[in-house]
Amino acid sequence: MSLMASQVSDAFATKTRVNADAVWNGSFLPAKAELNVLPRPRNDACGRTVLH
Repeated sequence: MSLMASQVSDAFATKTRVNADAVWNGSFLPAKAELNVLPRPRNDACGRTVLH
């Protein structure tokens, strides 16, 4: 993250370095359940793999 902030500072020739902690925190991420876009396959009652 710090590298990206440094690259932004370089690209826009800012007077001071961009502090990554000042512009980013974990609140931008979705909930953990929403990040699971490829859930593990489950078996049904007969033992067959079922994709949900």
